[in-house]
Amino acid sequence: MSTGKYYLCVTPFFPSPNNWRGSYVLDQVKAIKRNSDFEVLVFMEGGKNDADYVIDGIKVYRYTVKSLPSNILNGFFNDYNSRSFLKKVRSLGIDVEDIRVVHCHVSMRAACGLTLKRLNPEIKVLLQHHDLDPFNLRSGVIGRYNRWNIRYRASKAIALYNQVDVHVCVSKACADSLKSFPNARPEECYDAYIRSLNLCKGLPSIQPKSVQILYNGVDCNLFHKREDALKCRKSPELFRIGAVANFNDLKGHLTLIKAFEELHKGHDNIVLSLLGTGETRRICEEYLRNHGLISYVEWPNEVTHNKLPEYFHTLDLFVLPSYFEGFGCVFTEAAACGIPFIGCVHQGYSEYITDKDKWLIQPHDYKRLAELIESYMKSPVKQQYNHSFNIDDLVKDFLSELNY
Repeated sequence: MSTGKYYLCVTPFFPSPNNWRGSYVLDQVKAIKRNSDFEVLVFMEGGKNDADYVIDGIKVYRYTVKSLPSNILNGFFNDYNSRSFLKKVRSLGIDVEDIRVVHCHVSMRAACGLTLKRLNPEIKVLLQHHDLDPFNLRSGVIGRYNRWNIRYRASKAIALYNQVDVHVCVSKACADSLKSFPNARPEECYDAYIRSLNLCKGLPSIQPKSVQILYNGVDCNLFHKREDALKCRKSPELFRIGAVANFNDLKGHLTLIKAFEELHKGHDNIVLSLLGTGETRRICEEYLRNHGLISYVEWPNEVTHNKLPEYFHTLDLFVLPSYFEGFGCVFTEAAACGIPFIGCVHQGYSEYITDKDKWLIQPHDYKRLAELIESYMKSPVKQQYNHSFNIDDLVKDFLSELNY
């Protein structure tokens, strides 16, 4: 094992050869490795039988964790999980004095980084938040609205969050949610989240030492425009609207479908392509059948992350009116492929849009969504962005702010 400077990534999700969940964390890790002198190591929680593995040139080390079903009393096993993590680090022969950064993803993993910081105070502990629910109040089905459970997990998080050196947020919206706790940010419209927050009334807000924005960048070697994109199209004469997302109430599929219904009244050359699976897909299919639209909808099979560019290149427009979105990588992945996107205001991805009136709607406003799509169909305009979505650009700026 090298005696150089180490940058540790501690995460509950990371791709494996058989599962691409967490591909954006893999892209981030590779970008940090490319743009720094660190030796970057990934530690992923798992069970006793989970073995270390290599994915895309990145070695992933597994350490054993305990948790209760459905994240009941989330944080109860922090001490055990931190000791398990430390044991794994030591088994690799890593000198704690050589560790510079421990980059933890999502809430309770901060305990692992802080365990190392107690052994080496020079370590910077980062905690990255990917969601507009940065305290993970709604994780797990059981107990997400039980006052004692919500307050327990929030209290455990507050104690950790005040010790973290840098909170890394995937958008300003995410940072606003973090800073607003135990209240909702002014723009929040998701009732279920607000309901969870109401159970936290009286708990203290956190006092973060530092907050940085790191948008989920795009690997532009993989996601990029194609001059011959029309060759990817089955029927170039059709206007194809596409969405990539798990089917759940937050993604706004029914809003998109109702907008498609409005458009179909005046246009017979449009097709809707919905890629994904999930709990609300059956509801969407039933709506489409009942309204005579099912034959105008494509249901492409799910693909691995590296195959997504091929899908984006079959589209004219990417539309996903999700309304509780910390960021949403698929939006900027589509944009990197030259496909403009339409979504909702006050979401992480909306921070990229320069002319918001042309590309963003209020949640659930399917009539306005239909108007924006039709406007683009009649007069396509180039979408302008406020930020780079090249992950190397974003990570270089991020490391510079960390003074590395």
